Amino acid sequence: TLIFAVCVFAAALISAVKLPRDTVVAANDPVAAEVAALRSVHVVKAANAMGLLRTSSGFLFFHLAFWLRGETAGAFWFGVGVMFSTLGTFAANAIAPYMRNRAREETMLLIASVLLAAMGILGALQAGPLWAVLLAASVSFATGTGRVAFEAVLQRDASEANRARTFARFETRFQ
Repeated sequence: TLIFAVCVFAAALISAVKLPRDTVVAANDPVAAEVAALRSVHVVKAANAMGLLRTSSGFLFFHLAFWLRGETAGAFWFGVGVMFSTLGTFAANAIAPYMRNRAREETMLLIASVLLAAMGILGALQAGPLWAVLLAASVSFATGTGRVAFEAVLQRDASEANRARTFARFETRFQ
């Protein structure tokens, strides 16, 4: 597995080095109006909500891996958790566009945050590998839904001239 991963990353490195260096995403620095748009109430609230969702997702998987290490059949449950998490992401990618047609972006972020909180409380009260797996699925679903909503907020409120720079800035922050 390690050798395969090294080969994949080496191929990615070679591809990255071959990218043209003269491509300019945004030739000019953002003007004051563009910077102000990124600091609008909607963008800041959406970024904070999305940051919380992404942080929860990252923390959950580390916590799940270390907790399941001590459980009977821990590796099995961790595999099931990864599978359910992937299914949660697929479900979010399938359902979020329909949600977007019926609800505002801010409402979608609120629903994702409430789902995350409710499943976290249920998981803590029920405690067990099955609930941990369900929590992993719901966190991935909430994060996927939040991502669609956040991107819609940026497309609506961010300046069109520097939209690529805006997406890159927020994605880097979330990582």
